Amino acid sequence: MDYVIQAGDTLSIIAARFGTTVEDIIRANPILQTQAFIFPGQIIHIPLPGKAPIPRAALYIVQPGETLNSIALKFNVQYGSLLQANPQIGDPNLIYPGQIIAIPLPLGTVTPAPDPVPFPPLDPFLK
Repeated sequence: MDYVIQAGDTLSIIAARFGTTVEDIIRANPILQTQAFIFPGQIIHIPLPGKAPIPRAALYIVQPGETLNSIALKFNVQYGSLLQANPQIGDPNLIYPGQIIAIPLPLGTVTPAPDPVPFPPLDPFLK
């Protein structure tokens, strides 16, 4: 199932809402492994509980003031790859807010996210 990120959403909130895990959402959306954060308007795939997640291209809703170049920079993808993933865009200088575009996934990104490294306690007497 696809989901449009809303303001205030976190992967934890989304996972709890749909009865899945953050890890499964990341596996179903490999672009999330290279992004520092999620964006309102971004479309992600929510894996159904009990089924293996299927990696796929990320979908994104163009926001006011964005260009293909700014979107390419936001998602750390090459401009040419972004154009190639969106053959429906006739004029690359003419995109509009609300338009849904595909964000290409780099090859080899379908790997599990590493386990987080725990931070040491602030107080050395706390364990």
